[in-house]
Amino acid sequence: MDKYWPWILSLSTVCFIVLLTYNPVNNLNFWNLQRRYEVARISHPENSVLLAKKKYFGGSGEYDSSICRYFVGEIRSAPLSKSEIMNTYENDYVAFRLSVFSRDDIPIKILFPNEPVSLESPYWDWGHELNLISEEVGENTVYLVYAGIKGDTSFRDLRCRG
Repeated sequence: MDKYWPWILSLSTVCFIVLLTYNPVNNLNFWNLQRRYEVARISHPENSVLLAKKKYFGGSGEYDSSICRYFVGEIRSAPLSKSEIMNTYENDYVAFRLSVFSRDDIPIKILFPNEPVSLESPYWDWGHELNLISEEVGENTVYLVYAGIKGDTSFRDLRCRG
């Protein structure tokens, strides 16, 4: 039995480092959000066009923050005004279950190119692409429709460092 202790200790150390580096709860929650977004009944305008599907899993951009954020969304284009687009998505949400004991309805949010945003939006990662697409499309209004949540912070997932 004594000859197995080094192996057990080594394996335990590797498992601990993997858990510390890549929190599997974050992977599961991100996958669940992606799946829920895909099946959500989001009322896109009839004449809107899907330009790109987007997803993000990482930190918030805040210095020395370990909070994970998950975003799933789409860059779309429609020949409507910003207020008409906002009204279309006003009551839409993604039904999401963070645990077996709770159900959260995550509201659908909209971002437009070149507008001020907070660090809690995916604009910091997708804004450049959104602006480029907006310039290419021309007359139609380009926008990002997305759902996002904060992730599990019980372990310090290194992918989420600010």
